[in-house]
Amino acid sequence: MVRRIGGPKILEIQWHAVNVMYYNPNVTYRPWPSYGSTTFTNADKDKPKSHPAINNGCLIDLQGTSFTLDGVNVPHSHYFCLSSIANKAYLVVLDKSSSSIKHYTVMVTGSGLAEKASALSLDSAPPSDVITGRTYEEERQNLPTGSPIIVAGNSSLRAP
Repeated sequence: MVRRIGGPKILEIQWHAVNVMYYNPNVTYRPWPSYGSTTFTNADKDKPKSHPAINNGCLIDLQGTSFTLDGVNVPHSHYFCLSSIANKAYLVVLDKSSSSIKHYTVMVTGSGLAEKASALSLDSAPPSDVITGRTYEEERQNLPTGSPIIVAGNSSLRAP
């Protein structure tokens, strides 16, 4: 089953259960292991490098807009998850402007290949299986340290 965001953007490939390269909120990520005289620390939580070993490489602005859905500008600092408790898809946004974690239920319309995310609804009391237990600051650090969810193929972000 493929779920599309608006048109060509695909929801399920941004979900760790389908794409193991994507951020898994159930994991606490660590920096890349050091080697030789090279030491890696936590990624910058606002603008991580596109590659950990390239000092003059591209920086990714996690507050930059990844896409817009239902009037919500979704920053790069987001991930999707599915709640088995609520039987719903969730968009989780790490919102720097409010220093908070926002959970949106995702309304999926259509069926089969025509399935797409078409609306969002802010959920102030999300089910426990979409809450990581980390604070905003902890989640904000874990996200860029841990995963290529920000930009496909971002090799500065690694699994534990």
